[in-house]
Amino acid sequence: MNIWFTADTHFGHKKIIEYSKRPFDNIHQMEEFYLDKHNELVKPKDWFFHLGDVAFGRNNIFNKLNGRKHLIKGNHDRNSLIKHLNICWVKDIYDLKIGEGNTVALCHYPILSWSRKIHGSYHFYGHVHNNVSEQLNMPKSVNVGVDIWGFMPVVLEDLLEFADRGEKII
Repeated sequence: MNIWFTADTHFGHKKIIEYSKRPFDNIHQMEEFYLDKHNELVKPKDWFFHLGDVAFGRNNIFNKLNGRKHLIKGNHDRNSLIKHLNICWVKDIYDLKIGEGNTVALCHYPILSWSRKIHGSYHFYGHVHNNVSEQLNMPKSVNVGVDIWGFMPVVLEDLLEFADRGEKII
């Protein structure tokens, strides 16, 4: 079983292609690309964490995604949408336990400090899309949004390796 992450898919949001300069001709092409890549990577028993801004309206693409889905609520995730999603749970922020005594603080928003930060824990977030001026670029903190990771989910091990290398998102 693998653990996967993403944020800011914005399914059904036609203007997101323009706003975030996404390389798609239309919303249908963007959604199909993401759905195909996601289901190619994420297996039905894998855990999948979406860190907010899933969709606008009652878009059903999310329910077609593989994995045991968990949602960290974003600023565009309305309760009217959430009640139609096939998800294990919804939270505003969550400390995911990984390995021996380590955690990943999951939040839609980038935060400057999180639980167990001084003890080496990680922080995954979304919200800022590809806006470099709003990236935290702090050690152990990673933007998991689709605009950064090729419009597909990213597996936990790759994110931890990226964070441990201390790379900056450009």
